[in-house]
Amino acid sequence: MGLGLCLRRTRREKDVEILTDQRRIFVDEYLSCWNKTEAARIAGYKHPRRMGSRLTKVDIIRDLIQQRLDENAMTANEVLFRLGQQARSDVTYYIDATTERVFLLNMERIKKRGHLIKKIKYTMNGPEIEVYSSQKALELIGKHHRLFVDKVEYEGEICLIFDAPVPAVGTEETEKT
Repeated sequence: MGLGLCLRRTRREKDVEILTDQRRIFVDEYLSCWNKTEAARIAGYKHPRRMGSRLTKVDIIRDLIQQRLDENAMTANEVLFRLGQQARSDVTYYIDATTERVFLLNMERIKKRGHLIKKIKYTMNGPEIEVYSSQKALELIGKHHRLFVDKVEYEGEICLIFDAPVPAVGTEETEKT
């Protein structure tokens, strides 16, 4: 009689392949806070510190996290495009002047280009709007295009000539070292 091989999987092995609602919540929360323990706590696990660490090692969860990261990653051209928009943005684009002293925010324009707005605050004197720094955007674009490089890059051969005398082998100077 030969020895049989048991192919039955344990419950834990089966669970690894399943993406439950609780695990989906964990992934969503992890991608918003980047904290395994906090994501496991919000997802409702009894032992969030232990489970958060375990869950990120499960293949199906790790793959889902990577897939979501790939879907939301920006290309280099998209980053440069957004920086270009910030560099060209002007706060007056979002404001409509009704009279000499009354200014209203143009909500249609804010919805269209809201990603360029850093802050909107309503005060007793009316709304205040702040856009991202165009100077900073220009600086980042300039760095990308290497407009502010302090070093010179050179391709080719370089021949270095030293004027200092080189002691001959076997002289007193080389024996001292």
